[in-house]
Amino acid sequence: MAQNLQVENVLSATGQPVKDQNGKTSPLTLSTDIVGVAGDFQVLSTPHTLHFTSGWHGWPSSVAYHAEICNDTTDAKTLMIVGNYSADNSIRRVSIWDRLEINGSLRVTADVDVAGDIRLLNADCAEDFDISGAEPVEPGTVMVLGDEDTLRPSQHAYDKRVAGVISGAGHHKPGLVLDRQPGQGNRSPVALLGKVFCKLDAGYGSVEVGDLLTTSDTPGHAMRADDPAKAFGAVIGKALRALKEGKGLIPILIALQ
Repeated sequence: MAQNLQVENVLSATGQPVKDQNGKTSPLTLSTDIVGVAGDFQVLSTPHTLHFTSGWHGWPSSVAYHAEICNDTTDAKTLMIVGNYSADNSIRRVSIWDRLEINGSLRVTADVDVAGDIRLLNADCAEDFDISGAEPVEPGTVMVLGDEDTLRPSQHAYDKRVAGVISGAGHHKPGLVLDRQPGQGNRSPVALLGKVFCKLDAGYGSVEVGDLLTTSDTPGHAMRADDPAKAFGAVIGKALRALKEGKGLIPILIALQ
């Protein structure tokens, strides 16, 4: 439309094209009972749900399709997208032919079937654990098993209770988080597989790429595992970057063993 459509009262139409103030026909066709305009654009119909429907032939096949977006009238007040039944009429199908971007969280309450690859842009596979104490633990901290299924920062060298590293330090973020329970006390994702940034103390020996790492006497820090006998069962993973001296945050490949 060349000009804005202005409605001061109630506009009723049934499949009639709408014309602007210059008498030109717009592509807007109304098929609902009432259209109310009061600041925001509102479409009111019986029983007060918003419906967009469309039918077409020829693409992606010659079969007629029908799509609908409606605002549910139940207490949940959800936005539902209802597609057509599949070829065998067993399930409804909604097809998205372009890229789908979700800027918030996605919750799926049914099965997910994936015919292609799943590509996760972030690095490690983590799992949420209860952390002992009330204070959150800094990402990159080496964690060990505590009492009553909780984790705590490591305190001693070659600790066979080592469980992993708090995920999220540096530029490696968790690609997959298991057992996520929002609002359930002090919980943090612990990297169990993949790449993660880890606190390291090279004061016990310089670290080269590929060195095995274990817990150290520095709280929450790893060190080079020099004693194979003590390291068995206490290895966190392998260093992906060297650290000659001091303390630092380096990427490691988690490989608990």
